[in-house]
Amino acid sequence: MRWISFSPPFERSDDCLASLKVTLGSATENQVVPKDKLFKDVVCSLPESASTMAAPAALLRTTKVQARCLMPTIDADRPITDVQTDEYGFAEMARKLAPSIAELANGESVVFGIEGPWGSGKTSFLNFLRSSLESDQKPHVVTLAPWLIGDSRDLVSALIASMAPILEDLEANNPARRWYARKSKVAKVADLLKGYAVMTGRGLGPVAKMAGLAVPGLNIVGEAIELGTNTLVGLKGASETQVKASISGRIRELNARFIVLIDDLDRLEPQQAVEVVRLVRSVADFPNVAYVLCYDRAILGHALETGLSVKDGDLFLQKIVQLTFTLPMPEPFDLRFSLRKKLTALFQRVAGRDLTGDERDDLMRSVDLEGTRLRTPRDVKLVLNGVSFIYPSIANEVYFPDLCRIHLIKIVHPRLHRWIEEYLGSRNVLVSGDARIDKSERARLGDRLLELMPDDDGESPNSIWSLLGFVPGLVKTDNSVERVFKSVSDRDIERLIDARRLGSPLHSRFYFALSPPKAMIPEADMRSLREAAGQDVPVTTSILRGYIESERHYGQSWIEHLLMRLDDLELRTYSIDQLAGLATALAISAGHAIRKHERIDFLAVSLSTKFQWTVDLILTKIKKIDAARAASVSSEIFHQGDLAWLVGRYYRQQLFDHGRVGDRAKSADQLVHTDAVMDQGRATIEARLSAATDDFLDFKDFGAFIFGWRDMSGIDTTKAWVTQKVATDANFLKFLLQMRSWAASDRVYYPLRREAVEIFVPWHDVIARIKVIEQQADDETLRTVGSIKLAIKHGRDRSGDDFDAGGVSTVGEDDPDEAVANPSPADGKRH
Repeated sequence: MRWISFSPPFERSDDCLASLKVTLGSATENQVVPKDKLFKDVVCSLPESASTMAAPAALLRTTKVQARCLMPTIDADRPITDVQTDEYGFAEMARKLAPSIAELANGESVVFGIEGPWGSGKTSFLNFLRSSLESDQKPHVVTLAPWLIGDSRDLVSALIASMAPILEDLEANNPARRWYARKSKVAKVADLLKGYAVMTGRGLGPVAKMAGLAVPGLNIVGEAIELGTNTLVGLKGASETQVKASISGRIRELNARFIVLIDDLDRLEPQQAVEVVRLVRSVADFPNVAYVLCYDRAILGHALETGLSVKDGDLFLQKIVQLTFTLPMPEPFDLRFSLRKKLTALFQRVAGRDLTGDERDDLMRSVDLEGTRLRTPRDVKLVLNGVSFIYPSIANEVYFPDLCRIHLIKIVHPRLHRWIEEYLGSRNVLVSGDARIDKSERARLGDRLLELMPDDDGESPNSIWSLLGFVPGLVKTDNSVERVFKSVSDRDIERLIDARRLGSPLHSRFYFALSPPKAMIPEADMRSLREAAGQDVPVTTSILRGYIESERHYGQSWIEHLLMRLDDLELRTYSIDQLAGLATALAISAGHAIRKHERIDFLAVSLSTKFQWTVDLILTKIKKIDAARAASVSSEIFHQGDLAWLVGRYYRQQLFDHGRVGDRAKSADQLVHTDAVMDQGRATIEARLSAATDDFLDFKDFGAFIFGWRDMSGIDTTKAWVTQKVATDANFLKFLLQMRSWAASDRVYYPLRREAVEIFVPWHDVIARIKVIEQQADDETLRTVGSIKLAIKHGRDRSGDDFDAGGVSTVGEDDPDEAVANPSPADGKRH
């Protein structure tokens, strides 16, 4: 099934959503899903036959939606605490390191640094370290979170609010109870700490909240501030240094030991980082207190440079931290193995099956190649989260190993990811025929690619060689223009499309935008057309009419794009019945498409010719399978095909191919139709012409039609029809306008050539009759005569012939309406 999501508002969206019926699981009855649950709990899928070109409201009214819960499993990148989820040995390292760190809280204050880049697992390691230290129960473990405290709260107060109750409890349970014996003379150590916090603090924020953050469950309320203020009265005249010395002495006498864990220093603003340094090395460097700081050395060093205006933050950090432990990087293959294992599990959960051998090999190659750039466990989580989040919604539109690889590149080489997205987008437009890529643009993309992938080693992930087979059209060469947009064989394109690879022009956009390329017909719609073609010609014709009528805001119309898509690769997927139905529907629809979309472009193949080529390709494929069936389909085309297109374009081209007209006969093995089919076709078409009620003069491609009729039935038949038709002046002037061809130099002209007209009407009669009509014409007729005289002037081969057309109206010259009405030459040639 093809997954889609509906986003309101729609036409009468409330009514549509309120009445949307959903088939849930194996339920036998339709169940109405509340609007507020539809987008939260339901993943919607359309039947493959549903047209995505229909209005969304109409789709909601006519399509049953199947419910299926495939919510992505996202790793929130939270630090781990469970040994069972420890993939990189943090718990074991912490267990072995804990005794040495505990010993640091035995003497003068020491600062111990745990260093590692962002995402390396420092907080997870700290969690395991805390667990190991707390199990020993000798040093008291205090945790500070300066990043959570923020600018408005005081770190000193937060620390002391955490230490004070511990010291108070130690003091109260001291057998000697000597401090309580002299309590009338000497302040308690807890009160000293609180007073010291008031003396040294940079701000007097709510201490209770800070303490709650530091030690969960602790609730001191606002008493700390009050006690500190009261103690200050008792400490009147004492300096900060004296109070600090008193506190240090009490800590030694109580044999209190503290390990203070401070995480996320590399997330702090520069001034916050300075406050932490001030805390651990100046304000609260009490004895028996060891600080364990976690940080990215480069980031913290830069913050200190900014906050302290020092030249070398790294050198300054050496004054603060006496001992460091650099968190080791995972072993070379650990990250890749972890990612590959988790991606495989994700695929099994979403796809409901195991990877095939080829899929498994491709996934392994993708992860091993791009995974060499993985640096931290967080990189693995980011890749996995990206794939997990979008894969369930596009599982049927992408190749899983390619999706994993492009998300790997997005995380480890984001500039290359952006280049690939831009390149494939440009390539899709090139493949669709909607635009050309000039040399300067090719050179820009080629130079940029070499800048991003400079290595010559074919095994390096930084070499263009590594992208071959993943991103199509690339070549390792010194020529920047030739480095990109190289042609790809039909066989390779077929493989890319069949496997829904990143390089498929029909699927590449899914990898970036979760939707098909806007300039391309979705694969599901191509399947719908194929299915209809094998069942019902009128339905197929209706689908084609939709492509003809729909506006496409790109280079080609949708019907032209469809004809381009109906190439040999696409037609291989059709059964003989589907080919037969498609050929007939195309022949029926050709005239409608030409009338709406045919344009003058002397550098491009006409839409008429594109229809002819596609129908011939289909008939040739049928003929190779069943010659009798091909003849039968040809007969249907001659019976039902658009008459103007058949006569003026399709059948006339067959006459040239068979050598019945002109001297361009093809060899027998190149002919689409046999002579018998051609003779039968002529009889069928002539019978249709005789019975037709259409006014042939209204045919947009009248010039091609009249000459095609002449080539098929002979000059006498067509000349007799013209003579009878132009009996009235209105039809005579209309005939002359329709016989104009077109030519282009600095602009487009519509010449009326003598040799084209006098095949059917003597030229001297034409000139004489124009003069008579002009003498008695009304204003509108005079304008028409002026256009004809100008066309004659543009078309004559020698000056002064017939009559002087100079000075007459220029109506018709470069007229866009007439350009639309007369896109093709009357004599079948472009001048």
